[in-house]
Amino acid sequence: MTLPLFVYGSLRDAAVFALAAGRRMPPARPARAIGRAAVAMPGRDYPGLAARIGVAAEGLLLFGLTPADLRRLDRFEGDEYARLPVDVLSGGRWRRAQAYLPLVPLAAGERAWSFAAWRRNQKPRFLVRERRTAALRARRLPVLDGPDPTA
Repeated sequence: MTLPLFVYGSLRDAAVFALAAGRRMPPARPARAIGRAAVAMPGRDYPGLAARIGVAAEGLLLFGLTPADLRRLDRFEGDEYARLPVDVLSGGRWRRAQAYLPLVPLAAGERAWSFAAWRRNQKPRFLVRERRTAALRARRLPVLDGPDPTA
């Protein structure tokens, strides 16, 4: 069984998720990654999840993702992130999940990232840029709906 996916950044937005995964967002529940914060990635307008004492990163726990969905999301996230296990609190209980964690170290002083501020100020430009990137990617990549060639 595939672990649910904890999303804490732009993938929480239904339009971004649909662009990245090629489908509507699956069933989701609010969740929090205790002891972690969504912080601005250096030089980017999206966050990374960093260990921080006394805080919690708000996000969504997504259920029912297929291996093809995850391959699409892996490509969307690129080489800046790795999909790794995390523990999150959802509905009053701890759940094992997976999340895209940054591969670059995040300095202790990186500013907090706000989903609400991102939606208000950066989402339109982000979607334009990602639609262009998705169109280029679609021309270069094979169809991802078949069996996993690495399995």
